[in-house]
Amino acid sequence: MSRHIELSNAALVFTDAATGQGYIRTLNEREATLVSAQLAALDDGELKAIPVQPVEIKRMDVKV
Repeated sequence: MSRHIELSNAALVFTDAATGQGYIRTLNEREATLVSAQLAALDDGELKAIPVQPVEIKRMDVKV
């Protein structure tokens, strides 16, 4: 079942395997379109995204 999803507030979220620290890279509209098209191409044209509750992303203060 395929449906159109209009992207907004897109981000790449990942964890550093060595430290366990989480990171996020917000994506502009062009980047989000490019990344979603590449992911869909890997899955026979379907963006296999799972529905989640909306989240608010807050920057963490990093102390060195």
